[in-house]
Formats: sequence, C-alpha cells, structure tokens
Amino acid sequence: MQKLKLVDLKQGMVLAQKVKDQNGRTLLLPETALSDKNIRVFKAWGISEAFVKSPGDGPIRKMEEAVSGTEENKEFEKELIEIFIHTDPRHPAIKELFSVCLKNKRASNI
Repeated sequence: MQKLKLVDLKQGMVLAQKVKDQNGRTLLLPETALSDKNIRVFKAWGISEAFVKSPGDGPIRKMEEAVSGTEENKEFEKELIEIFIHTDPRHPAIKELFSVCLKNKRASNI
C-alpha cells in the first residue's frame, strides 16, 4: 500500500483504504479501481491524497470481475461499470443488481 498525492493518482489504480471528504463522508470504498472521473471528483471535493494498492498487495477486485462476461458483453459491461462506479462490487446485492442490469441490457438490444 502506498499513499499518493492527487496529481500522482492514475486511472486503474485500486484504492487500499476508504476515501472520505472533509466531513467524514465516504466517497469511495477500498478495492475500487479509480477512473478519471473519480480523480476529478477528488479534486472538486478537496481530496489531496489517497492510499492505493501496490503491486503484490493481493487480489484486486474491479466491477468487471463481479460478473463474468463474454466478448459480446464487454460494451454493455463498460456502460454499466460507469453507472455502478460508486458502489461496492463485493456486496452480494450489488453483484446481483449488476447481473440483472446486464441481462436486461442484452435483452433490449437483441
């Protein structure tokens, strides 16, 4: 685990600890892969640093891993990942909701 300043955070890095705003509200949970949008939100909320996982810190979970998908689902998954970006992909209800949304999205495009 390493503590990085906002300017050093990059898309795809995975949080090692919660990120909280100045009032103590949780903005993102550990195991969340950072997006460019997350980093912009950190800047807007005055977050100056975050703890991220280092290589070798153990398994890294991303929303993509919450539901296994085939090649045809990649586009749908990317859209849903943006929608679910501020959720905990490890939570059973979130996994199920993501799965149902993916199934509905596929069915609507057939």
